Amino acid sequence: MRSDILFTIVIVSIFFFNISEAAPSCDGHGTRTEPTDCDYGSFQDWCGNNVCAKGPGQRCGGEWWENDDCGHGMYCANCGNCAGCSVGIQCWFCDSGS
Repeated sequence: MRSDILFTIVIVSIFFFNISEAAPSCDGHGTRTEPTDCDYGSFQDWCGNNVCAKGPGQRCGGEWWENDDCGHGMYCANCGNCAGCSVGIQCWFCDSGS
């Protein structure tokens, strides 16, 4: 019985240690910006900083959104780039082969 509890504690500890190791560090990521300084809008990153959103065809997403999010009217497509049309009617879509 005691060995089962110890085994469970070890497994749970390893699981949480792996998750915390994978989470991005807040050191130096993002810069505090005013929404008016961003071409495609802004959002709060993992660390709570206001950062500029990405535009059409720019890299986005990631497991922890380390490549940031897309601006208004766009979405982070499976190809890892912002797809759709921005407020300024700039459009970009992933190739069908991606």
